[in-house]
Amino acid sequence: AKVIIEEDSFIVEGFQTKELLNKPIIIKTYDDHRIAMTFAIAALTFPNIQLDNKDCVSKSFPMFWENI
Repeated sequence: AKVIIEEDSFIVEGFQTKELLNKPIIIKTYDDHRIAMTFAIAALTFPNIQLDNKDCVSKSFPMFWENI
């Protein structure tokens, strides 16, 4: 993937291989709701992304899973 860093954001441009998309990707959230929320959005496009702790989002957005 290609990452473009801007002043207050970054852009990730897609993968070049479908092989990566066929394997499970386990994301360690380290109990950080920001990591969980970020990769939850990515998982809407890449369903092979799995989070090790989905519950940590309740710290800042208890209804997150119902809203996405």
